[in-house]
Amino acid sequence: MFKNKTDFGFIVGVKEEYNALKNTKYEVKIAYGAKNASKAAKILCKKVECIVSFGFAGSIDSKLTNGEIIIPKFLIGKNKKKKFLSSKHRSTILRKLSKQEVNEKGIISVDKIINENESKKRIYENFKVSSIDMESDSIYKICYEKRIPLIIVRVIFDDLNFNIPSFVIKSTNSNGDISITSLLKFVLTSPKNFFILVRVYLYYLRAIRKLKEISKQCF
Repeated sequence: MFKNKTDFGFIVGVKEEYNALKNTKYEVKIAYGAKNASKAAKILCKKVECIVSFGFAGSIDSKLTNGEIIIPKFLIGKNKKKKFLSSKHRSTILRKLSKQEVNEKGIISVDKIINENESKKRIYENFKVSSIDMESDSIYKICYEKRIPLIIVRVIFDDLNFNIPSFVIKSTNSNGDISITSLLKFVLTSPKNFFILVRVYLYYLRAIRKLKEISKQCF
């Protein structure tokens, strides 16, 4: 365990990611998307020594699949520039995960969920990174301004073998909450969506299980 509860502060995108941290003594903010993440970072920067961008990410690398851990060395922001993350705090977490396989390649922040393989492959080829998220660049900007270290600790949810279905994205609001009513409508309209939804759930179970392991082991 670390010294005290002000060492780390966490920013997650959705309440499911928050649940993986519910037993931690550190402060956790739920902030889906860039705008909300920026607001959360401004609050946490006044309270903590290091911010952790925590939760799920998408893979754009065929070798990186659902359930795998990523702790990237650098972030590609929306300005397309490489931004290195705190080596000191990364090293601390990596030591605690020394018995697990961790991908340390770069991550890039995007404006929305990308669920097309061609788009993912273009990003991979252009920027040589392995994963994507929506919040980390906005968090980085605030951390850089306030001189607070940032690390990214995430687990792959969707990968090149299975993208998040469009009907799930359409059922998700601006705060990252999924409407069960909307999902049911899509399933009733097209019964094959039920089996797709089952696969989404299995991917979720694998990813959330790994997030909980990381939380328990490291924080």
